[in-house]
Amino acid sequence: MTYYILIALQLACAYHVYKNKNSFYWYFAILLLPAIGCLVYVIAQIFNKKDIDVVQKEFTAVINPTKKINQLEKKVEFSDTYSNRVELGDALLAIGNFKEAAVQYDTVLHGNHTNDYYANTQLLIALFEQEKYDEVIAIGQKMSDVSDFEKSQAQFKYGLALSKTGKDEEAEAILKKIDQRYSNYPERVELSKFYIESKKQSKALEVLHEMQEEFLNLTTPNRKLHKNTFIEVERLVAATQS
Repeated sequence: MTYYILIALQLACAYHVYKNKNSFYWYFAILLLPAIGCLVYVIAQIFNKKDIDVVQKEFTAVINPTKKINQLEKKVEFSDTYSNRVELGDALLAIGNFKEAAVQYDTVLHGNHTNDYYANTQLLIALFEQEKYDEVIAIGQKMSDVSDFEKSQAQFKYGLALSKTGKDEEAEAILKKIDQRYSNYPERVELSKFYIESKKQSKALEVLHEMQEEFLNLTTPNRKLHKNTFIEVERLVAATQS
């Protein structure tokens, strides 16, 4: 059975070489070293050709984000659609250009997309980073009945905006929803800071001590991943207890 599978794989690889006009030496590799030759060919010519292009695009986006922005701007110029605008907004948001990101999201929020959840919540995040808290609150109130908004990053930003504008009771009701064990560590640190600023040290310590306990049970990779967060936890505990 294995023999026939190997023969079929050789034929498939040989046909792929012929169809794609790949180098002639691949025939020798496939025929003379059946298992190894086919495996190397699949990795080098079938799997990699598709994935390398994706990796190259992602790598370019990281080391040269301006190039990606320029490409997306050209896409919008060529076809000014909802998806192209949102993709551009996401790229701008990722590099910290919150003002321009907000422009892109705001542009698509009309007609059939006025209440679009994704664009609204991305706009909320972009506005929060610009400290436009009243606008954040307006969007948060509009999205509050959407199930996906519950316990989301956007909802947490909405809660922080409420806090920044002196609406502490409303803020606490929103912010504490993110307090889920073994997750949301940066957000829970922010929650503890909110409690400290609100003179609710006992609640702050409850959240912080819970995270300290969880840290002891994390795997080594997760401890490394969240190292800086837990350094901040220790600092806050010491400052709050002093």
